Amino acid sequence: MTERPQDYTDEELERVLADDEMWGYYELMLCAEQGFACRREQRRNRGLMIRRIAAVVLVVLTLSGLTFATMLHFRDKESREQTAQQAAVTSVVPVSQRQQPVEPAADSLQLFKNVELEKILSELSAYYHVTVSFQQEQSKHLRLYTKWNRAESLAQVIDRLNGFEKVNIVQRGEQLTVE
Repeated sequence: MTERPQDYTDEELERVLADDEMWGYYELMLCAEQGFACRREQRRNRGLMIRRIAAVVLVVLTLSGLTFATMLHFRDKESREQTAQQAAVTSVVPVSQRQQPVEPAADSLQLFKNVELEKILSELSAYYHVTVSFQQEQSKHLRLYTKWNRAESLAQVIDRLNGFEKVNIVQRGEQLTVE
């Protein structure tokens, strides 16, 4: 009767539903049918909810990955820019160029243009009160173009000079060794 009410006339339906016992069965069947429909709807909603949660997790992971990649990109870019700036300040000058005298640019800044490493280190050793030794004779004759800021510590100056391809200076106490 609940499955195919069109098979019954209105009078037959009223007569059947007028009986209290039949009315109770009818209500019970309606509740059962609604319960099954409700459970089907809950299953659909649960599946939809799981898909939505998965989509949100996917979006969060994607955004996190993009953020991480962006941070790495800009960190690398900054380090490349700093290296480029350092390279602009200090660069190796070919031996074939004529030696220029050391020019003081300001009270605390000194510019070395095409000056041999031995002369640069002798000025540094006099200022910082250290001694210098060369392990190879050819290292003395490397010509460099660099700026020396006297406000910098000896360690900072050595780090900048070690940025050159053929220069490796090691400090052991009051001794500088060019390897």
